[in-house]
Amino acid sequence: MMMMIMIDYCYCLLLVCDTPAVSGSSLCPEAAGYNSSSRASTPPPPNADYGAECSNDSGLPCTYGTCTFLKDSNGVLDRTGSCLTRSGQLFLQNKGITGLRNGVFNNMGACTHLYLHDNQLGQSNLPGSIFNGLSNLGYLFLDNNQLSNLPAATVFDGLTNLKSLVLSYNQLSNLPATIFDGLTNLQSLYLYSNQGLTCVPLMQARIAALSYYAGPGPC
Repeated sequence: MMMMIMIDYCYCLLLVCDTPAVSGSSLCPEAAGYNSSSRASTPPPPNADYGAECSNDSGLPCTYGTCTFLKDSNGVLDRTGSCLTRSGQLFLQNKGITGLRNGVFNNMGACTHLYLHDNQLGQSNLPGSIFNGLSNLGYLFLDNNQLSNLPAATVFDGLTNLKSLVLSYNQLSNLPATIFDGLTNLQSLYLYSNQGLTCVPLMQARIAALSYYAGPGPC
């Protein structure tokens, strides 16, 4: 069941979400390891051993297949080793990450879900081509960070299979005019709770075509 709600400048297309037909896949942000209550969660546990798999509860460093994710003394995420053979979900939420090293997600075409919510990411530490290596990514969670602007209109280039993008609970105030143009398979977009964002660079027809949209109206 779907219904359209318009409140001031915010247009919301709500989709009632049932149990996902395929485990780990849903248009709802609560899917597959995402917990909307994590904003009130406790800090991540002390650093895990290098052998600990990246998970909801692991700290950094943690492993993802044959590669290891770690952060430097400034909280910038980096990686050692190759992730070519690892598929599925990568849990990097709530790990005190302040930035992403350029190339940290290179050659990760088998990754389908990337959880980066509940960190301290700001646009100055988010390289413009950071997600280029994630060609099969379907779900990207960037909510509850410190993004006031996205670094470049190309930041989501290469994510042609992305179905769900979550950018809520940031500090976004404006978006580049072509920021969503390359997301040809996008089905759900979450932009609510960005106080300075009054409109989005999307045609009304594009918004209406989404299965779920929550955010301001079109510019």
